[in-house]
Amino acid sequence: MSITQIKRLLAESAEEINKETFESVWGIPGYDTAHMPKEDLAARIPISIQALLASLENGARLTGAARQAAKEIGTSRALSGVPLEAMLQSWNTSERICVQHVLRHAGAFPVADIRQVITELNVVFSEVARLSATEYRRTQNEVTAYYDRLSTDLVARLVGEQQATPDEIRQQAQAIGSDPAQPHAAIVVVVAAGDAGLSLRIERHLLALLAGHTTGRILLGRIDQHLVLLCPMPGDGPGDRPDDGHEILHRLLRRSVTDPHRPGSFLLATSRDSAPLDDITDVCGKAREAAQIAARRGWTDRVVTFEDVCLDVMLARNPDATAVLSARLAPLLDRPELLATLREYLRHGMSARATARALYVHPNTVPYRLRTIEHLLGRDLTDVTSLTDLLLALHHLDSTPPRQ
Repeated sequence: MSITQIKRLLAESAEEINKETFESVWGIPGYDTAHMPKEDLAARIPISIQALLASLENGARLTGAARQAAKEIGTSRALSGVPLEAMLQSWNTSERICVQHVLRHAGAFPVADIRQVITELNVVFSEVARLSATEYRRTQNEVTAYYDRLSTDLVARLVGEQQATPDEIRQQAQAIGSDPAQPHAAIVVVVAAGDAGLSLRIERHLLALLAGHTTGRILLGRIDQHLVLLCPMPGDGPGDRPDDGHEILHRLLRRSVTDPHRPGSFLLATSRDSAPLDDITDVCGKAREAAQIAARRGWTDRVVTFEDVCLDVMLARNPDATAVLSARLAPLLDRPELLATLREYLRHGMSARATARALYVHPNTVPYRLRTIEHLLGRDLTDVTSLTDLLLALHHLDSTPPRQ
């Protein structure tokens, strides 16, 4: 009877145990902002402690929830790069705090009962530590074995760098545990600096963030020397709408590039569509083109979709058209005040008054400049076709990096 009472008192101290565990574990090498947000640890501890105390009341036999929590921690810590020794130390720390709470009642219960509860605690914590370590090693082996070899080869086939039939793709995907029929999104990672170590840390950062929100394996490979992730679409749960997965994914991607604890600067290029693995070449192509445009414009720390830069892509696909556009504004390049006037005039709905306010010039100055522009360009600024050409020419000019 007293053993049951001791366990009940321990369960009633769960909130205090959670707090003490967090304060003691956070700061262990590996349990820091370089590997995880504080919120991640703070959220996992109560779930784990609750499951462990339930196992204790279950006669030191692990509940399904305790086994699941242990495995999830092993997977998460491996993907986050937390050292195995640090993860095991965190379990030992949590056990020590629980034992201290049991010893607070040493004077109120028989010594044999106190000893029995501590022994059962050791059994429970030893088992979850073993499960976590097993899952940690399994995840590491999986990442190195699959991601470095089969996944890379499969992605090379999927992005069109190697020839493969749909049957070959399906067979290879199934061989590494991927569902070829599941819709995947393509994400190209552009690292600002050519630092291999930084690339690996960013890869780990993205995997740790995305892995918990997908129901399948994330495939890794290369496009144009950039890392590419083929990510199973999140969602598909009860009540999810078709667009929910895309919204969840893009929210996660935006979080990854704005996280103050991210490993360094990088850019993510993707598209707002997805496809099964045997039909994903076009999706990969859109992500690749978005990455090329973004890299050319020097963007970083942001998510760029194909839809964001589709006009730039259209122009990049037609060098003859871009050559014409480059020449279109040539007469204004040495007249920055005219170029600025044209840009503001188009930006403000062809309102001369609004343009004058934007440029802080006299209202009569803008009509005079517009007539000069029409004369130099040989274009009528009231003609829709001419205005469309000039809008495209300005867009191309603004999106073209200046010559060094």
